[in-house]
Amino acid sequence: MSTPAIHTENLSKHYRIGINKLGYRTLGETVSTGFRRVFSRDSGRGSNDAESTIWALKDVSITCRRGEITGIIGRNGSGKTTLLKILAGITEPTTGWAEIYGRPGALLEVGTGFHAELTGRENVYMNGAILGMSRREIDRKFDQIVSFAEVERFIDTAVKFYSSGMYLRLAFSVASFLEPDILLVDEVLAVGDAEFQKKCIQRMESVSHSGRTVLFVSHNLSAVQTLCTDGIVLDHGRVVAAGTVTDALTAYTRLRQQAGGLPAGGDRSIDIGDLRIDSGETDVYAGKPVTISFQMMVRRPLLRNTLRLTFRTAGDDVIVYTAPDASFHSQLDRPGLYRLRVHIPPMWLKPGVYDMRVKAVGEMEGQDKIRAVSNPVAINYMHPGLKQIDLPAYVIPDGRWDVDYAAVDPNQEDPA
Repeated sequence: MSTPAIHTENLSKHYRIGINKLGYRTLGETVSTGFRRVFSRDSGRGSNDAESTIWALKDVSITCRRGEITGIIGRNGSGKTTLLKILAGITEPTTGWAEIYGRPGALLEVGTGFHAELTGRENVYMNGAILGMSRREIDRKFDQIVSFAEVERFIDTAVKFYSSGMYLRLAFSVASFLEPDILLVDEVLAVGDAEFQKKCIQRMESVSHSGRTVLFVSHNLSAVQTLCTDGIVLDHGRVVAAGTVTDALTAYTRLRQQAGGLPAGGDRSIDIGDLRIDSGETDVYAGKPVTISFQMMVRRPLLRNTLRLTFRTAGDDVIVYTAPDASFHSQLDRPGLYRLRVHIPPMWLKPGVYDMRVKAVGEMEGQDKIRAVSNPVAINYMHPGLKQIDLPAYVIPDGRWDVDYAAVDPNQEDPA
């Protein structure tokens, strides 16, 4: 096993929130409150302390290997940024400890330290110094930073005249040219237009290939899947999954499924049950057909209806779409419980985690359209001999290649 770059043990961070500022009190109120606290069961703690505190992180123990890119994913408020701030030395943990083996650098808030009245050139030097770069290092990289940000014409203009996109591009460019042993990145790739975002991804890939360790926090799951080798899932401040990036994305998809499921009970016209693969496995191999089963409860006559099954990427892009033909719809118009199966032929998808879901659309008499969507179910598409990393396409056909060869004189002119 490779040398660890980051190791934490039972790392926790506790915050006090929602503390109301009290107005002026009389001496009698102050004395009586003090006596109540002394003799209370809580040994001096206020009765509402539990409601005014939160554990942003709780008993987080992780190990990140040297030279690997580890993606940290989770819903908003799960503790991702807090973890990076502790590792960067910005805030201290309440309990537990962390060891960092190497010089860390952090891209936590793009543009921190920029001054609106200074020119782009002056801000490059000031921001670089704030991030820990020496003047000699900035001098050496200055032209690359400006070229990457695409602001050469405006580098001697005050940044208060920059558009928001130009401002963010220059800020990201400065931060991305840090050369620490360990890079902590928090949701900074979604800057600029689509073309610049592509450059950001490529820049992060070049960082990973240089052998540096990267902790990458992002809600862009497609970027996590493309860039990362390992993954950690946080939820309510705790680690709920850790392993390969495929394992982490599978766990996160299931976590979203549990959190975003349809509420139980209630009068629903259509209910779609959970999907399952007939083989009983969530791993699907290239070249193998898949049969998916589910149930649908229709409680009222269903007019003009359709069903569709989709496979989506971690970034919620629809990659696979299938729907029955028109003759099938007439079989679903009566109230009752339907058991349905969808047969999918062998697919040419690249390895990765996808979620599949079924959507039903129809009309009830005297009502507008009715829609129902199943809970998403994670499916791990596997391809022997292929890895997720460095595969630019989603569709990888098992194509047949032929070649004809004839010996020729290499000095002769090319044939017409």
